[in-house]
Amino acid sequence: PGMQTLIYLGAVIDALIRECRYDAARQKIDLALTTSVKLGCKSRLPEFLRLKGVCALSENGPNIEEIEAPFLESLELARSQKNRLWELRTAVSLAHLWGNGKERQKAYDLLFPIYNWYTEGFSTVDLKEAQILLQQLQ
Repeated sequence: PGMQTLIYLGAVIDALIRECRYDAARQKIDLALTTSVKLGCKSRLPEFLRLKGVCALSENGPNIEEIEAPFLESLELARSQKNRLWELRTAVSLAHLWGNGKERQKAYDLLFPIYNWYTEGFSTVDLKEAQILLQQLQ
């Protein structure tokens, strides 16, 4: 039941973000982070941290360090877990942030080796998004 709860929370958070309901999404993210630690189900933590960064992007006059921090924490955690999907998703989010902030080369240098690691699955949404972003950053 613990992992199912986290998967459900992830879907709810994703829907709230797509509906631009960031305050509600942030509340669910806090719940998901707490629940993950409490249940010892840390495999989804990188995704919840990434979503926290995505929500921070929505605020007016965002503080770049405040947005970057959960992305960097997510990236580090995903790498330590050897979770390539969460690493890819976080790298895409962080590369968007850096690319929009005129750090295009830094964004490209982060994302390219992660994207390049994949040898299949190029029709998936995550890899398509990464490919498009890499083309935009060049």
